[in-house]
Amino acid sequence: MSVTIQLRRDTASNWTSANPILADGEIGFETDTSLYKIGTGLTGWNGLPYIALRQVDSGTVINFSNQSTPATPATDTANLYAKDIAGRMFLRIQGSSGLTNPLQTSFFQNNIVMINTNATTSVTSIGNTVTSTGTLSHPTPVPEYGYMTNFASAATTNATAGTGTNGTIFVRTTTATDAAGFFFYARLALTDSSYDQTTTTTGSRIFVGLTNQTMAAMVLADNPTGTYCGFMRRSVNGAAQDTNWQFVTKDGTTLNLTDTALTFTAQKVYDFYIFCPPGGAYVGWRVDNVTDGNTEQGSTTSNLPTADTYLRAGFQIQTINATARNIRMQRVYIESDR
Repeated sequence: MSVTIQLRRDTASNWTSANPILADGEIGFETDTSLYKIGTGLTGWNGLPYIALRQVDSGTVINFSNQSTPATPATDTANLYAKDIAGRMFLRIQGSSGLTNPLQTSFFQNNIVMINTNATTSVTSIGNTVTSTGTLSHPTPVPEYGYMTNFASAATTNATAGTGTNGTIFVRTTTATDAAGFFFYARLALTDSSYDQTTTTTGSRIFVGLTNQTMAAMVLADNPTGTYCGFMRRSVNGAAQDTNWQFVTKDGTTLNLTDTALTFTAQKVYDFYIFCPPGGAYVGWRVDNVTDGNTEQGSTTSNLPTADTYLRAGFQIQTINATARNIRMQRVYIESDR
């Protein structure tokens, strides 16, 4: 007589929502993730760790699929899982505090540039020199923004502020084995009460990303010349007025705009991500409103930066009218495989 043994099973979201207490030694299986937990008879589902029933031997390849942020693990335990950020896969670790962090790639094997805060009227850079515009300062940290460098434009028409690498050292190419591709990250805060147009010849433009132009050139027009990929927000009387952050690519000729669907809101902290693998035929993007916990992510294959055009990285803001405008930076980080 054959015997069929079935495990208690449901989707991950249903397990989390119901949060049942499994009996001591009872197995609960997630049908959509192939993960499982073993009950103690005391702890609810959300407080139980995921279990592996066999040891990993020397011939085993561990394959992680993309996961949503899991429930916070129990005290003195940690979750290890994979997360897609702008099309790039990262291993992430989550401790019992609920904080999650990506595992860092090896510095010795990657070409890395980082622009970071300082304690003076400048910024610190590793891997390349930078050119900054505007007045730089380091305001007293506040919980909303943390410790950041503030870039203030002059209170004059079309003044700009921001920073970017001097070297054009990142490129897309069409060959996967080339020293190419890039992963870009920036954490910025928009601390003014408004960046919008209000009357004739008022407003602002913002660019965050990579370009073969100077950073200042990227905010002098709604459709700047050159080759680039990045995030734009334009609110100019009589010109473009973006409600949401736009992701833009240009191949030196044609501008391609993708509405990210993430609303631009002043006095928020934002994380920006851009990823293009070596020889990539697409550019992935992600933008987070860190303050409110909102995220949008996507990719584009249209009008990508030309394969042989080298790019610099950074950000810039322009004030259209004679009003000083501010943008704060915690860091800008860029890397390529080699």
